[in-house]
Amino acid sequence: MTELEARQTEQAEALGGAEAAARQAAQRAQAGLDAKTKELESCKAKQAEALRAAETARTEVGSVRSDLAVALRLQMLAQSDLRELQDRYRHCEQARKQQEDLLLKLTPRLQQAARHLQHVNLPDDIPDRKHLAGPGHTTVADPDQAVDQEADNTTPDTPTTELKN
Repeated sequence: MTELEARQTEQAEALGGAEAAARQAAQRAQAGLDAKTKELESCKAKQAEALRAAETARTEVGSVRSDLAVALRLQMLAQSDLRELQDRYRHCEQARKQQEDLLLKLTPRLQQAARHLQHVNLPDDIPDRKHLAGPGHTTVADPDQAVDQEADNTTPDTPTTELKN
């Protein structure tokens, strides 16, 4: 039985070596599995963080879009107001220009009328010159004095106008 024992010993040694090799392979596989499990957990944690970041980014994008919509509406209102103000300014400027043109046309005629009135000689034998000028006015030779006297004779309910050259 020596031969049989030798074979059994050989087989036991081979089996022990194979078992040891299998244990080492199993340990390496377990170590690899543990490493892959840790890597998978790390990837899942990174994925969860990325999902939270994406959700935060979506929320921020929604907020920015809302802010942008409000800003756009405000800008459109401002542009509308600007157009309205430009139209109003244009109309006011046209009215001012028309008034200025009218004053430019009237000024020579008013100056001519003032010169004419300065040269008109009223007879000195008229006892009351006030009735010729109308109520609240006096006759004077200087038109500037007449304007000043008219301003002095007005009441708060009576509007006055002055023309200046």
